[in-house]
Amino acid sequence: MPRDGNGVYSKPAGIDASPDTTIESADWNAFTADMEQDANTARPIVAGGTGANTAVGASDKLSTQGSNIASATTTNLALATGVAVTITGTTTITGFGTVAAGARRLLTFAGALTLTHNASSLILPGGANITTAAGDAAELLSLGSGNWRVVRYTKADGTPIVPISDISGNIAGSIHAAASKTTPVDADELGLVDSAASNGLKRLSWLNAVNTLKATLKTYFDTLYYIVGGTDVAVADGGTGRSSHTAYAVLCGGTTTTAAQQSIASVGSSGQVLTSNGAGALPTFQSISVDYGAGNAALGQGDVGTYAIAQIGSGSVSTGNTTAGSNLKLVYIASAGGVTAAALALSGTWRSVGNTAASPNTTLFLRVS
Repeated sequence: MPRDGNGVYSKPAGIDASPDTTIESADWNAFTADMEQDANTARPIVAGGTGANTAVGASDKLSTQGSNIASATTTNLALATGVAVTITGTTTITGFGTVAAGARRLLTFAGALTLTHNASSLILPGGANITTAAGDAAELLSLGSGNWRVVRYTKADGTPIVPISDISGNIAGSIHAAASKTTPVDADELGLVDSAASNGLKRLSWLNAVNTLKATLKTYFDTLYYIVGGTDVAVADGGTGRSSHTAYAVLCGGTTTTAAQQSIASVGSSGQVLTSNGAGALPTFQSISVDYGAGNAALGQGDVGTYAIAQIGSGSVSTGNTTAGSNLKLVYIASAGGVTAAALALSGTWRSVGNTAASPNTTLFLRVS
């Protein structure tokens, strides 16, 4: 079939007819055979076809990789030799030239440059400039008259071109608008950002969330509070440092200012008194043992606990009556048998041990204070 490498058709030689000349059957048959073959063969793009025999093949033929185009302020995609184009260079791009509305171009960027957002001529996702990186890809749709819209942009590292912080409002709004659930169940899930996995998105079941939360809170609060039935509360924290005491025993301090309290080993017997055993030893219960002789020997004249025969100033006195020492005077028995009061007055308070009438108003008194 007479089509050259570019798909251009040329009719067979000798087919052209001249006036008043007989058409040769061989030439005519060669021409019609050539047209039949051309009509039943994949038609090249230059002839209005795709150069393919199947739909997939046709799509592949139309989606060809063109030559690279260097970046420029206006990177003219009208010069593209294929639908898919690699953009080289680092020059900032503000436009892509004029191509019929509806045309699409698939771009791959070889390096870093800036795509400048413009609400009319270069509409970018997110409404903001994009800094490209090697391997980034974009799909552009021509709006005609030199205007373009980037309908899809994919970064080579997989990160979104609109930061998460910029879409948090949309997420919050979606959550707020969602139907509520009063009581979560174990199979429900929560979303979280995993800091240990490059801040990747992970899901956490409600069951694991509750168990983890309880364990985390327990670990924290165990450092602040004592566990009921666990460790004894230390003296420094207001406790006793022990979990039990001897029944009815007296509690004493520990061996240091913060050591656990101690119980006296014995509760003693009825009538016993608690007696100190000095520093460094617990007191003990002991029976009362008083050395009256030693005690009396230590008393001075007129001390509390001593006795005196005294005369009351006036009147009678009965056993058990108390009076001020200033109302009493010591007496002595004269050689003639009479009672004579001395000039010495007594101090403190005294209790009458005996009775006496108004005369000689003298008896035995005990100093009580």
